[in-house]
Formats: sequence, structure tokens, C-alpha cells
Amino acid sequence: GYFARICPEKGVFHFLDAAERVLPERPNMRMVIGGFLPEQHRKLFEKRLHAIQNIHPDRLTWAGSPDGRDEKFRLLASFDWLCVPTDYHEPKGLYVLEAALAGVPSILPKHGAFPERIASLGSGLLYDPLKADALISTLLSLPKTIETSRGEQLRQNCLSRNGMARTGREVLDVLKAI
Repeated sequence: GYFARICPEKGVFHFLDAAERVLPERPNMRMVIGGFLPEQHRKLFEKRLHAIQNIHPDRLTWAGSPDGRDEKFRLLASFDWLCVPTDYHEPKGLYVLEAALAGVPSILPKHGAFPERIASLGSGLLYDPLKADALISTLLSLPKTIETSRGEQLRQNCLSRNGMARTGREVLDVLKAI
């Protein structure tokens, strides 16, 4: 699933391009897109989405933008993987941590904060965004079944490495050093 703002720089159109190529090869795969859709991107997004949905009904779903935190985490938890193929070199990648808290690993381009996030969490996949079919190859290489126990370990890694207990201490240490 994709969950981020619906715009070119966050990679939604790369996700749609990948869906168009991957869904015919993986008949049991379903893909979901969720996130805030700004009006300026609505027309192009809906055109691309509907074109793929016409070919693969019920296999590419538009989930919209969740109303609140609980709905957001329900959506994230429904994914086997979070995939946000950004062009933008994300400095934080907070949605990667949110997915990890839901027990969901991420598939991300190897740039910005993503390599550090994946290394810190000990789970997820990176692909080379400079190689034309790298995202598609990565998606096609995913296992057909997901190990259910991996989610709790990912969640615990996220909490121990990025939770308030640790980050609070680190921020306090930085502030004391000033």
C-alpha cells in the first residue's frame, strides 16, 4: 500500500506505474492507495487510477484520506508493505515509523532518510531509484505470503529505537550540551 500525500514528489505516480506493470504478473496481489489528495493533483491522479482499475477491478483500491489517527493506523495495518516511491529526498520519513508501529515494513528508494530508517528498524527494502525498473523488480520479488510474526518484532524495534523513552533522553542530552 501507498500512504502519503497524493502528489508527484511523494511518488504516487511511480506507485501507479508499478501497479500497472506488477498486477498482471501477480494475480493474487492487491494494491491500496491512501492519503490526502490536493485539488491540484486530483484530475491526473483519478485519470491514472481509473485507467488501471478498469483493467484490474478490485485489485487497486483508493482508500482516501483517513479521518483520524485510529483510521490511519487501521489502514496502515491492513498493508503487508508500505511503499512510498518518492522523488523527494525525504529528510524524516515519519510515515515509515508509523507503518513500523503498525508492524508493516516499507519498500523505499535508497535516498534521503530512508536508508537510515530501514537500518534502524532492521526491516524493509530499499531499491535504486536511478534504475528504471528497480521498483517493479522489488515488488515482483516479494514473497507471496508474509510471515505474521515479523510485525511485532518490527513494532518493538521501532519503539526501542525511536520511542519517547530513548528520543526524549537524546533531546535532553543535546539541550544540556548547549
